[in-house]
Amino acid sequence: DKYVPIFQSFKLKPDLQQFVDEFTKDWDKENMVGVNIRSWLPPIDDGSRSVWVDFAGFEREVQKLEPHQKFFFSSDNLQFNEYFTQKYPDQIITLPRTVNVIANDGKVDDVQQTKEAFLEMYLLGQCQKKLVCSFGSTFSESAWWFGGCKAEVVTPTFWDKVPQDFYDDAFQKK
Repeated sequence: DKYVPIFQSFKLKPDLQQFVDEFTKDWDKENMVGVNIRSWLPPIDDGSRSVWVDFAGFEREVQKLEPHQKFFFSSDNLQFNEYFTQKYPDQIITLPRTVNVIANDGKVDDVQQTKEAFLEMYLLGQCQKKLVCSFGSTFSESAWWFGGCKAEVVTPTFWDKVPQDFYDDAFQKK
């Protein structure tokens, strides 16, 4: 209740809003599924986060979709985009990107890269039915907030590999 109004108050610049409107004009947003894989490759920490991501679980979630169900896909790794695009060409929607989010040196400091990543986050937020996303990713979480927290969230995760202190930090105990 506290954060949704804040995220809803953000307004895109007119050129970006026009792009989003054109890109999503044929979407049934209430029935659109979004998939976001945060690979954490190369590692931004000690490499432990990529260990708990159930990459095959993302594909299992996509395979559960009806054959006519479209889904918007994004990832920080273009190899995932290429894999899913080749495997699900009639279902997948991706943002045409010009910059690989993961640079060889692990730095994320390109303006075009940042713009494309933000657009993917915002477009994920347009997916109101379901978001399949990485546990512990603020990118996926922000997309959910941009969407007004309406989408069901599924996080394919090897829960036994998530460090307890990270889990406790992510989930507040009542």
